[in-house]
Parts: sequence; C-alpha cells; structure tokens
Amino acid sequence: MTPKVNPFESLPRGTVRRDQHWIEREYGREKWPAVLAEARRLIAGGETRLGALLWNLTIWEYGDDLDSEIEVVLLGKRVRMPTVSALAGFYELIRSSILRSCRPDTKTILDLGAGWGRSLFLAWENGAPRSARYGCLEYTPSGRDCAELIASAAPGMRLKTAYFDLRAPELSSWRNEDHTVVFSVYGVEQVPDITTAFFEQILALSPAVDVIHIEPVGWQYRADLALAGLEGSSQAYAIANDTNRNLWMRIKDLEKKGRVEIVRVIPDVYGLNPNNAASIIHWRKCA
Repeated sequence: MTPKVNPFESLPRGTVRRDQHWIEREYGREKWPAVLAEARRLIAGGETRLGALLWNLTIWEYGDDLDSEIEVVLLGKRVRMPTVSALAGFYELIRSSILRSCRPDTKTILDLGAGWGRSLFLAWENGAPRSARYGCLEYTPSGRDCAELIASAAPGMRLKTAYFDLRAPELSSWRNEDHTVVFSVYGVEQVPDITTAFFEQILALSPAVDVIHIEPVGWQYRADLALAGLEGSSQAYAIANDTNRNLWMRIKDLEKKGRVEIVRVIPDVYGLNPNNAASIIHWRKCA
C-alpha cells in the first residue's frame, strides 16, 4: 500500500540540516512520489475533473482523520475543530490570498517551492485569471511530474513546471511588462537563511509585483506588532527543524530602502500544526 502523506505533520526533532539532500529525501523521494502514484491511480480510474482530483487527494492524505477533531491555531490561539473544517479553512486562506492579489493586468502567477502545484490548482479552480501563465516552480522532479499530470485535468490552464532552487533562484525567463503575482506556501520555510538574491530575482520580474508568503514565521515579527503573546510558531521550533529564520528581516531591509511596501501582515493566522502555524506577509514592489 502506498504510504499516505500529511504535509502538515511535525518534522522530526533532533539534528536537522535542511539542505538540498534533506529536501530531496523528504519531498523528492518520499512525499511527492506518493502523491504522484495516487494521482496516477485516480486518473487511470477515469477521474478527469480538477476539483475532484484535488478533493480525492485530500481524502487520501487524511483518510479517517477527516472524521476527527484536531487542535489548530487560529489568530495565535489554540482551538479544536473538525479536521475537515480545518483543512477547508487553510486552503481557503491560500486561495483568497492569491485571488485578492490579482489585478485585471495580472499575466503571470508564480508559486515558488510549489511541490505538486496544489496552491496553483486551487487558485485556477476558484477564479484566478484565465489568461495568465502559471509557473509551478519546484526543486524536485517528482513534484513537477505530479503537477504536469494533474494539469491534464485543467486543459485551459497555461501551466508550466520548471526546476527552481530557493537557494539559487533564477526567474529571468518569467520576466514580463505586466503585473506579476508571486507566492510561497511553506516553501521559504525550507531555507533557513533566505538570500538577498531571492528578492532581487522577484523584483526584476516586472514593473508591478505583489508577493504573498504563507509561511511559519510569525515569531519573527510578533514583537514588532506588539503581539508577543500569540502562539503558533517559535524560534525554538525553527532552530530544532532548521527552518527559515530571516524572511521578515530581509523584507524589512527592503522596506527601509524604499524598494517594497508591506501591504498586510497577520502573524500565526492558521496552524494545522499548532507548533508551526502559518503567517501571512504580503509585500509589493514600489513603483
């Protein structure tokens, strides 16, 4: 039986070195190949509807857990709720964050560290611009293969997958003269020290760029917002799991230089893993 994959499960404690070898093992050889195998099974069985594929992959991932309750973090507080409601809320957070950032002139939407493209497909299925090109930018071949397979259920979607390394980013082939939306969902998390090159590549994409990070980094800026009492993420967890520890610092440096505007921030907004809750940072390239 193909092992199920929970993308929100706690990462192993102990000595973690989140380098390319770790990412290739955890995602390239374990998580995304399992999702790919299940997607192949569903499509071979005749499922061609994108929404049905996404839902069936969710059922496969969580199985009987969908009937249970789980503890989550909402706006920095721990609560219990039905698992299926928790999942729906998290995916709606992703969808709405992307869609709210789109404009009539949005021609490019990029997911950095996209995995198998779930977030892009959710956006497309729920109202993202039909004429835009979609970039599923992912480090692992198995993630890109899975995205290409699922894209067969969205024939009108201009989806392109491409190799992308958050540690050595290259986005020149995506440059354009219109509006670009860029986002990451637990992608930057995988890079303990995100470099300035990451931001330079994004800023060079087009004259107008909106960027949304849905990442477990609330602990990095809660104090700046006088919200130090919130729960959901922590420096201790980031150190133990070797996840990102400088995203907020990099963005603030760009703001101080007048290169970006910070549009919206919500620390520890949603945590399916209460110890590693997602926060929202929306920033925009200054004209």
